[in-house]
Amino acid sequence: KNNTRVVLEYCKANGKSCPAFEYVNSYKTEGTQAGDWYLPALGELNAIYGNKDVLNITLGKIGGTKLGADYWYWSSSEEFSNYAWRLFFNVGDVNYNSKYDNDSVRPVIDYGDWANSSAGDEEDSSQTCNVGDILYSDMTCNSNIVASKTPIGVVFDAENRKAIALESSPSIMEWSTGYIDIPGITNTYYNEAKQDFNGKANTAAIKAYDSSLLNYPAAKYVYEYKTTGTNAGDWYLPALGELNTIYSNKVYINNALSLVGKKDIPAGVHLSSSEYSWQEAWGLGFDNGYVSYSYKKNDGFVRPVLAF
Repeated sequence: KNNTRVVLEYCKANGKSCPAFEYVNSYKTEGTQAGDWYLPALGELNAIYGNKDVLNITLGKIGGTKLGADYWYWSSSEEFSNYAWRLFFNVGDVNYNSKYDNDSVRPVIDYGDWANSSAGDEEDSSQTCNVGDILYSDMTCNSNIVASKTPIGVVFDAENRKAIALESSPSIMEWSTGYIDIPGITNTYYNEAKQDFNGKANTAAIKAYDSSLLNYPAAKYVYEYKTTGTNAGDWYLPALGELNTIYSNKVYINNALSLVGKKDIPAGVHLSSSEYSWQEAWGLGFDNGYVSYSYKKNDGFVRPVLAF
């Protein structure tokens, strides 16, 4: 949705024609109006492809146009200046194509966001949250900017109500200044580590071991982190499973960060609170999603996480 808004604003300001985006922006149905629908990003298009059989059954029941198996569909995601990503609905192939070529377009709507805006209540206090929503200091979520509220994070796990801070640590820092096996944190191999979602408990274990956290810079940073509506001790160092979920949803998260005037998640390695051994901890590179363990004295970015 943010991609569509940005492209339309650019095209209007520069006198350019952007037919795919103009089509979805003008698309409307009974109960919706122009501007409610948008061109899906590649992640959304891939989710549509993954559910195409079920969607086509329902479309057939209500007399809609089924998703064409032999069609390439445009996404709103760019590959580079003259190319954008598209998806082939026969086998799910993904590639990029010249923006000047013709491909199919399927409008998408965020009906939760649309329902709220149609009701004329931009400050809806509903507790329903979605991945990529902005988390406000009153612990409500919205996919849009609410001028009267203070944003403090972005939702990365809607089911478990978890959000990341709006910024990573300003510089890289050590997991610890020495090598100790923290009591209360289980040492994990690769597959187990990616299933570790206990970042809050892990951080609490580090705090219990060293109450001052002077020898644990990463945990100290997140423990002392606070915003409007939160206090020191509310935020924590994500476990590897949580960090991996953040990476998987980084496109949606970065879109939200852009809305609130913040930078994308840095591409470098981010530290997790998951241990591999007494001297090594797990981390994840946000340039390519590569997971690895390294010495605890090695530096990495730190991103506070909040369970709200």
